Amino acid sequence: TRLHGLHVAGRAVDIVAFNGNRDDEQAARLSALPGAEPHEAAQAENIRTAAANGRYDTVLVLTGNAHARKRPITGRGVPYRPMAMQLADPASITSLFIGTGGGTSWGCQMSGPPPAGPIIRSDLIKCGAYRAGAEVDLVGAPRIVDTRGKAGPTNPDGAYDAMLFVGPITASPPAAAQ
Repeated sequence: TRLHGLHVAGRAVDIVAFNGNRDDEQAARLSALPGAEPHEAAQAENIRTAAANGRYDTVLVLTGNAHARKRPITGRGVPYRPMAMQLADPASITSLFIGTGGGTSWGCQMSGPPPAGPIIRSDLIKCGAYRAGAEVDLVGAPRIVDTRGKAGPTNPDGAYDAMLFVGPITASPPAAAQ
């Protein structure tokens, strides 16, 4: 909401939606990728397209921790490369793990085990407010902690450059019906 307000006020800020397939051609072209990678690849491609179409000094992508990882996701069905791995040279990306002090967050989760095959049916996805666990030993004021080269609870397997601790959070449902 604040970014939209800055844009409306004439500030040099653009807001671009990037989630999901842009069109049927993109969906078909990426469909053979493993696991959830078609979705991640579409996100990366949509961000690259938006960045190329604008004149930006900096591109800030607001996304969840799984999409921001700079290492493959394994252990949940078919391994795949998250969006950040497909966006650009990892050296040119600063990826933050968002740590919380607990609370609730709005999200979509799979109900039950992942199905066999690359397609996850929409009836298996349930969206709503979910409990957000607090990160280990994190309390106090919001802050950024450099975690490069330090694997641990705030940097699972070294997949992020830093951790942004935001304190306790409260779920915010979508502004528009899905």
